[in-house]
Amino acid sequence: MRFEVPAFLVLMLLAFSVAAEAVPGTRVIPLSEGDELVARVYTADGDKLLVLVPNERGVTGRHAELAERLAALGVETWIADMAEARLLPPTFSSLEKLPPADVAVLIDAARDTGKQVYLLSSDRGAALVLYGVQAWRRENPGAGGPRGVLLFHPNLYQGPVPPGSEPSYLPIVDQPGPPLAILQPTLSAGNWYVEGLVKRLLASGNYLHLKHYPGGRDGFWYRDDASLEEHEFTRRQLAQDLKYTMELLGRVPTPDTHAAQPVERPVSRSPAQLRGILPHRGDPQPPRLVLPGLGGGEYDLARYRGDVVLVNFWAGWCPPCIEEMPSMQRLHQRLAGRPFRILAVNMAEDPATINAFLRTIVKVDFRILLDRDGEALKRWKVLAFPTSYLIGPGGKIRFSVFGSYEWDQPEALRAIEALMGEAAASQ
Repeated sequence: MRFEVPAFLVLMLLAFSVAAEAVPGTRVIPLSEGDELVARVYTADGDKLLVLVPNERGVTGRHAELAERLAALGVETWIADMAEARLLPPTFSSLEKLPPADVAVLIDAARDTGKQVYLLSSDRGAALVLYGVQAWRRENPGAGGPRGVLLFHPNLYQGPVPPGSEPSYLPIVDQPGPPLAILQPTLSAGNWYVEGLVKRLLASGNYLHLKHYPGGRDGFWYRDDASLEEHEFTRRQLAQDLKYTMELLGRVPTPDTHAAQPVERPVSRSPAQLRGILPHRGDPQPPRLVLPGLGGGEYDLARYRGDVVLVNFWAGWCPPCIEEMPSMQRLHQRLAGRPFRILAVNMAEDPATINAFLRTIVKVDFRILLDRDGEALKRWKVLAFPTSYLIGPGGKIRFSVFGSYEWDQPEALRAIEALMGEAAASQ
């Protein structure tokens, strides 16, 4: 299934889809230390209740829209802003501070309705939910717990992972739990690693259903910059998909809960700790990089030994990639004629799509390489877009950058100039 809707039809549907927002009820749930969680409740007559736990980006208007559509299909839906309940802002660090016991209390409140309880979260929220389910199971041995957990593009790494480093999973991945569904958009670096996560979860004795969303980006259903196609797919199809997935998970026997073992939830480093151009922490020997160029020919990183090379992994559907590309072009122009090269590795987009992007979105004339099957991405251990590596004249990775970066700022220029100075000194 692809998000392919004629533009004129999308505009018409969006124009007529504006309706008065349903007013949700509330459920006040006491937490420890005198705090309270006020869940927004979208009631429905069916026997299923979905608890929607936002990730580190917090609650958006899209969450309410999805909850309304689910309720219209007979699925009662709660939106539980766990960070707000603890007076924390919606950030990565806040999510790390939230106790899994809060999720366990939320599960108890949902089960009091007598409905079948399911939980949904995404990205780093997946870890909080899984640890919360484990906490509930420890407190309620032998009791029937949540009937299933639905996870959009789950990030279950102990991370974020520095560029080029071997990722490791959180300990919760190795614990059996309720039936799981992983809902993975394909326009995502994580899509190339989801099979490994599935194998790990299955090896732990978990039941797992995997569904891909071709043409969707991470968070397509809640992000403010969703494309018209993503928004329309969410409007007309996603709630039905989620209801079907709950029905599928609900047919799986609830696993025995008495064997739940306590597993510590490690504290991950903040993404802010990886920001900037940093000395490379992984193997300094760059993996093989031999790829076709956008305009034809084949390009081999090994041929540029003696030059300073910026290897950048990007995609046209990635807003941070778009944000940093103009600075890469300025850097390319500034260092023209000097021993410096940019090899920008595009992730699995076809040449027509890339050429249209370069005509209409960002105009660059540095070298674009095509990683059509994602093999280069996996060899270079790229888990997020954009990810960049700065190769010194000796052919070793000297610096790496996680996320978007302004490549013509003084910090970057100093690092690149120093590397080019090494090249000149070795001649």
